[in-house]
Amino acid sequence: MSIKYKILIICVPILTMIGLATFAIYTRSAIAANQQEQLSTTRAFFQQIVLTRRWIAQHGGVYVLKGPDVEPNPYLYRIPDLKVDITDDEGQVYTLRNPALVTRELSELAEKQGIFKFHITSLKLINPNNAPDAFETKALNAFEAGETEVWQHEGSAKQRRFRYMAPLYVESACLRCHGFQGYKVGQVRGGISVSIPVHASLNRSLWGLAMGWTLGIALTSLGLYWALHTTIVSPIQRLQAASQTIRAGDYEQPVFATSGDEIGILAHSFETMRANIQQYTGHLQEEVRLRTAELEQSNEEFRLTQFAVDSVMDTVYWMGPNAHFVYVNDAACKALGYSREALLAMSMPDIDPEFSQEVWKSHWQELRQKKSFVFESIHRRKDGSIFPVEIAFNYIQFGDKEYNCAFVRDITEHQQIEKQLKAYSEKLEEMVAERTAGLETAIKEQEAFSYSIAHDLRSPLRGIDGWSHALLEGYGDQLDEQAHEYIRRVRSQAQNMGQLIDDLLALSRLSRHQLRRKPVDLTAMVQTIAARLQEEQPQRPVEFIIQEGLSAQCDAHLLEIALTNLLN
Repeated sequence: MSIKYKILIICVPILTMIGLATFAIYTRSAIAANQQEQLSTTRAFFQQIVLTRRWIAQHGGVYVLKGPDVEPNPYLYRIPDLKVDITDDEGQVYTLRNPALVTRELSELAEKQGIFKFHITSLKLINPNNAPDAFETKALNAFEAGETEVWQHEGSAKQRRFRYMAPLYVESACLRCHGFQGYKVGQVRGGISVSIPVHASLNRSLWGLAMGWTLGIALTSLGLYWALHTTIVSPIQRLQAASQTIRAGDYEQPVFATSGDEIGILAHSFETMRANIQQYTGHLQEEVRLRTAELEQSNEEFRLTQFAVDSVMDTVYWMGPNAHFVYVNDAACKALGYSREALLAMSMPDIDPEFSQEVWKSHWQELRQKKSFVFESIHRRKDGSIFPVEIAFNYIQFGDKEYNCAFVRDITEHQQIEKQLKAYSEKLEEMVAERTAGLETAIKEQEAFSYSIAHDLRSPLRGIDGWSHALLEGYGDQLDEQAHEYIRRVRSQAQNMGQLIDDLLALSRLSRHQLRRKPVDLTAMVQTIAARLQEEQPQRPVEFIIQEGLSAQCDAHLLEIALTNLLN
C-alpha cells in the first residue's frame, strides 16, 4: 500500500478533530447567543422598570386606594410638606406610592407569577427591606467605580438564573424624597437587579450532541489504531530498533527494507546512512580530536583573560539592560565588602544611593547613543559606608544581548588632593590680594612723591625760563650773538626739563591704567601723531615714512602715548 493511502487513513482523526473544533465553536456560539438573548431580555425589563419609575417620579408619585393590604409607606412621613394620605369628596382615603415602593410591589407581583424578579436597592438605604444581597453589593460598588452594568449566572443546573443589574442615577424629580441624603443630580442613587430563569433545553441538546460526537470519535479511533499499527507503526518500530542499535555505536548490523512503500524507501536510505556513518566515523573522531584541542586552547585563553580581569586593581562589573550584575571581579567584591554570589544577586541601585531605576533608564538610553561616557557618583559598602567613585560606562553588544561594562575607580584620595589644591589656591589668592594692596599703597606713595617733586622742580624752572626771557627782552640789544645763543640754550634746557617732569607724571599714571585690548589701525594712529607734531613745530624739516596697512591688538590710549613720546 502506498504511503499516500496511509496518510489518508491518518487524516481521519484529523477530520475528527476538525469536527470537534466545529462542535466547540458551535457550542460557544450557541452559549454566547443564549447569553446575549438573556442580556437583551433583562436590559429590556430594566429599561421598562426605569421608564415606569421615571413616569411616577415626574408625577410626584401615584395615589392608590387605602385598604387592608394597602398600607402607607411609613418612610414618606419623614419628607416635609409631602401629603402621604389624601381623602376624596366621598371620604375614601388614598395613600401615596413613591417609585421605590411601586418598584418593590411590582417585583413581588412578577415573582408570584413566575415571570421574572427584580429588586431595587442602594448602599444608602431608607427602607431596610431593600437591603442588597452579595451580587447587588458587588454591582453597586462597581457602579461607584464607573461601571454601567453587571451580570452573572447563579444557582444550580436545575435552578440556574441569569442576574442583571444597572445603576439608577439621581434626577431632579428624585431630590424631593432623597435630597436629605445629600445626593446631587447625576450621582448614582442605587440600582435595579433583574433576575430571569435559564432554561435547561440548550444544555440538554448540547449534552446529547456531545455524547454522539464522543461515541463517533471513539469508534473511529479504534479502527484507525488497528490500521495505523499494521501499516505504519510496526515497520517504524523495526526502524526504531535499528536506529537504537546504530545509536549504541554498532554500525555492523544492516537495515533491511521489508516493503516497497515510502517506509521501505526510508529503510533503504537509513541503511545508506548507516554505511556512510561507518565510513566517516574515523574522520569525525579525528575532527573531534582537533576541535577539542582548539577548544582547550580557547578555554585556556579565556581563563587567562578572566584571571587578568579579576586581578586588576580597578572595580569591573557587567550589567544587563535591567541594571542587574551579570559579572563582578575580585576588586569589586573587595571594594564593596560583598561576596561574588551576593553581588550577582544585586543591581546597580543596591550599591549606588544616587542610582534609582529612573536614573538608570536615563543613563542606559544615553549609553546606547554615546557608546561610552564617564561620570562621578558614590558607592555604598556592605557596612553602610559611602565613598566617591569615577565610573566609566561602556556599551557592548554581544550577539543579540546588550551589556554595560563598567570600570569603577575609588577617587577618595583624588578628591582629598583636589580639596588641598583648592585650599592652596585660596591661600595664594589671599597672598596675591595682600601683595596687590601693598603695591597699590606703594604706587599711591610714589604718585604723591612724583607730584611733590614735580611741583618743587617746576617753580625754579619757570623762574629760570622767565628771567631768561626777561633778560632777552630788556637787554637783548646790549648782548652779542653768542650771549643770545647761551640764553636760548638755557631756556631750551629749562623747557626740556619741564617736559621731562610731565613725562614722569604721565608714566606714573600709566602704571595704574588698565589694559583694554582691541584692534588698532597703527598706520592711521602714527599719521595723526606726525601731523600733530608738524603743526606744533613747523620750523623743523622732518620727513615721516609710514607703512600702510599696519594693525595690532592693543590698548589704543597707552600705545598712542608711547608712540608720541618716541616720535617727539
